Amino acid sequence: RASYKIDLYHVFIERGIHLLKSNGKLGYITPSNYLSNNGLVSLREIILENSYIEIINNITGKVFSGASIDTTITVLSKSNNKRKSLFIHSSWIEDHLDVVSTKEFDQNNFKENEGMIFISTSKKTKFKINTFELCEKYFIKFGMQLRDRKVYKSDVITKDQKKLITKYHRPCYTGKDVNNWNLGYSNLLAYFNREAKSGGCWDESIHNAKPKIIVRQIGVTPICALDEKGYCCLNTVFMIVSKAKTDVSLNFILGILNSSLIANFWKQNFSDLRQTFPKIKGSYLKKLPIASIDLKNKKDKQTHEQIVQLVDNLLKLNKELQKTKLETQRNQLQRAIDYSEKKIDELVYELYGLTKKEIEIIENS
Repeated sequence: RASYKIDLYHVFIERGIHLLKSNGKLGYITPSNYLSNNGLVSLREIILENSYIEIINNITGKVFSGASIDTTITVLSKSNNKRKSLFIHSSWIEDHLDVVSTKEFDQNNFKENEGMIFISTSKKTKFKINTFELCEKYFIKFGMQLRDRKVYKSDVITKDQKKLITKYHRPCYTGKDVNNWNLGYSNLLAYFNREAKSGGCWDESIHNAKPKIIVRQIGVTPICALDEKGYCCLNTVFMIVSKAKTDVSLNFILGILNSSLIANFWKQNFSDLRQTFPKIKGSYLKKLPIASIDLKNKKDKQTHEQIVQLVDNLLKLNKELQKTKLETQRNQLQRAIDYSEKKIDELVYELYGLTKKEIEIIENS
């Protein structure tokens, strides 16, 4: 019942549960991607419906030499045990396992998670205001995937490879160009011709859109920047573009997406728990809750303008930071950046109606 790409261990988990006798147990040490991979919802459902989870021990660090993957020890049993299960977070340090935290959980709570992902968060933040899912008003598209670069070496080239440049080559962004509030450019050119299409989005209206928000695919939480040049994007980033003309500034949306509140919400609901190459999934990005505002409302309009102004300032400060080499100036710029980010967080907390206690939990997490 597993969908998308199947690893052999997925089949072993399913078959192992099927072969278990009453009160029997099984334990596996496997890659941790089954906990949150959005192609393995049916496997997680099989586990929840047909077994009792005794222990999930999610391990960060290089457990096996030569394998740079996060690992999970899973112990399941065939019983109607009503006890709480254990979710353990551990770190592999040199040659031993250190337990970082242990939490009890009710496995039925996983059924309420988006995609039934196995994530051991405590009480989740509930918003007291009207929100809409990001995908309701914005396109969220994955960058274009080209052919095998070992075979088609000119699909992605650098500007100095002048002999390989064709009329189809265009400047492009890749994941390493994206940091919060700052979008670099690695002098890459992509072969934007549909004969090279292997996957992802190839809609020119999305790639050409400016401004648009760019989200790095690799990250513990969404890392977002603003593209004002309309460059195309490779399949290591997501693109966010408004579906219709609106008076709500894209910088306002950028401010929310880069806020501590959204980072915390992501960790509570969508984190894949990996330390090695944690991935942002488009299906979850689409579901981020964005505050509904009415620009005819004086307070909403004021909050909108304040966030937009702070984001404008952050974009400028980060550009200056990239150019500045003098340490004293860099420290001064960083303090200004930290201050602006803190102000955005405060405005977003207020916008979403968080209590002081809820804010403290986020700030201390």
